[in-house]
Amino acid sequence: MISYLLVRTCILFFKLIPFWLINKLSFLLKFILSRVIKYRRKTLISNINYCFPNLNKKELQDFISSNYQNLSTITLESIKGLSLSGNEIMRRNPIKGLETVRELLNKNKSLILVCPHYYNWEWTVLSSAYHLPERVIGIYKAIRNPYLEKFVYSLRSRSSIHLIKTWETRRIIEEIPKGRAILLMLDQYPYNTDKAIWVNFFGQKIPVIHGLEKYSREFGLPVYYLNQRKLKESYYEVTVEELVADPSELKENQVTELFISKVEAVIRNNPAPWLWTHRRWKHLRP
Repeated sequence: MISYLLVRTCILFFKLIPFWLINKLSFLLKFILSRVIKYRRKTLISNINYCFPNLNKKELQDFISSNYQNLSTITLESIKGLSLSGNEIMRRNPIKGLETVRELLNKNKSLILVCPHYYNWEWTVLSSAYHLPERVIGIYKAIRNPYLEKFVYSLRSRSSIHLIKTWETRRIIEEIPKGRAILLMLDQYPYNTDKAIWVNFFGQKIPVIHGLEKYSREFGLPVYYLNQRKLKESYYEVTVEELVADPSELKENQVTELFISKVEAVIRNNPAPWLWTHRRWKHLRP
């Protein structure tokens, strides 16, 4: 109950304060994360050195600083986002190029939207649901505290997103004939590697959740990549890019390979906004 009350108070606080103050607070949070508690600093540095081994000392420090700043910013923005209206979310994070997606959904044809943990991915999820009302399916990990779970669920579902718990993903199959946009985020380490698909990522084979491959190939669902970029503080823009038009034309596991290759290309172009504090290379295939 205490954690529930604390979260409610925190969300109310962020609802009342303006964005300029959130931007200022992000620098304070960055200092706490990077200097005080040193949040996952070893993992962060290890991941960066693994993927970009030729950085000099200054480049590495700039990278670390930028990543902590992005993490701090999107943490506070995500909390603020839970109390924003749909119009405000869409204004601050518009999605361009949804014409083909809407056309398919209007014909009750389902599809898959994919995005990485890049910039403010939480706003990408919310904005997708507001732009495509009653059509988006999202998979999430439930909170153990029942009061907190109910409260956060109600805030997230205001966007009309259809939330499915991680252990109930079989329900997605029931929704596919209804014309749904299945939103998947597969760039982080899977909890279960038994059914994982192993693909190349920054020169090493890594396990990726099999859901994208399963749903796209089994049900013939096209795949679209949501590419987010930052315009200025607390303003972003997402562009819809066709990743796979017809999965039946591809070889086994190639849908997943195309997604991970796209993520790597985006990261190489601008690496700091990705979630580097996650242990993505925890287990590698020998």
